[in-house]
Amino acid sequence: MSPLPPAAPRSLRVVELFGPSSAGKSSLARSLVAGERGGRFVLHEDRILGSVGLGWLRPPLLRTLAVDALAALEVIASHRRERAGYRAAAAQALRGAGPRSLTQRLFLLRNAWKAVALLRLAARVARPGEIVLMDEGPLQTAHYLFVHADVPPAKAALDAYLAALALPDAALYVRGSLDELVARTLVRTHVRLPAGSREEASRFVGHALEVFDRVAAEPRVRERLVTLEALVGEPGCEACA
Repeated sequence: MSPLPPAAPRSLRVVELFGPSSAGKSSLARSLVAGERGGRFVLHEDRILGSVGLGWLRPPLLRTLAVDALAALEVIASHRRERAGYRAAAAQALRGAGPRSLTQRLFLLRNAWKAVALLRLAARVARPGEIVLMDEGPLQTAHYLFVHADVPPAKAALDAYLAALALPDAALYVRGSLDELVARTLVRTHVRLPAGSREEASRFVGHALEVFDRVAAEPRVRERLVTLEALVGEPGCEACA
């Protein structure tokens, strides 16, 4: 999964799965939770909602509203500590390359701030010996802010963003080949690909790979990278296949 060597073992509470759209992050996270060692892993939304007595919520819309409300409160509570990251996200979301609509730009900002807030919440409510998995964490926000079909990634802005970003305890880079990701993207479609052409999808996926390869190479991120085998602790685990 990861093209880079694993980091040295560290105390883990929150592990973020990051990478291009359609790479399989959500499916991998669910398989880890459902696997033989599932008691060790939990999805971040499940743990956060459970910590405030809302683990019973099942309708997706209600879960989303509840998580959004908790994230909004955490953004307010953490605005001083995470000020640099919030400012960097606002600068890119509102003034960087992206959609022309202010509403859509505010949506990008909301996603970026929400990811940082949920990371902080997940780290605070994780139970002893438990690993909380995030597939929409702070590192993944680079996709919202820097991956576009019509313009290449803004490398200097991405570097500045990564320097200010709050990071998880560990990160797993979920990556696929260009051809594989393009094929999946065309099947699933994407809101940023209005034409839905292979050429457009190839540019979009190519930009995503460029962004996430750079994210994985960032020294602050690289020292936190783990392989799937190291995370699970079994060289031949089913989820590694």
